[in-house]
Amino acid sequence: MGFTEIAIHNLPPESDAIQDLHAVLKAAKQAKRLVQQILTFSRQEPQNLLPQKLQPLIKESLDFLIHSIPTTVKIEKLIEEFDDMIMCDASQIQQIIMNLCTNAWQAMETEPRILTVVLKKTIIEEFMASSHKNLKENNNTP
Repeated sequence: MGFTEIAIHNLPPESDAIQDLHAVLKAAKQAKRLVQQILTFSRQEPQNLLPQKLQPLIKESLDFLIHSIPTTVKIEKLIEEFDDMIMCDASQIQQIIMNLCTNAWQAMETEPRILTVVLKKTIIEEFMASSHKNLKENNNTP
């Protein structure tokens, strides 16, 4: 990461390589978070749960994923905007998104290969809440 930052600093701002180096730096930071997550898991340390919006986490994951999938796979993002937050570890959510999307595109056999990612607010009804101990009923309209 340090050498990438030095390279960015040493290049003229109009250089075509700047954008590529920023992508490398972003990937390195993601890798750093994943290594920290693995170390936390192996030591069974408590998770770092913070209130966060899902939209930025999903969008960032998809932006990262776009550089690692074949160009024949198109990503369609249907991300609904809402202000609700969830308690989560951002790196774990991003890893879940990456794993699900990677598995999905690898399973695609026919053209067109379109990976659609949807996030939308939903109502949690009594039946669903009663069958999942960590869910609470939400009768509000989405």
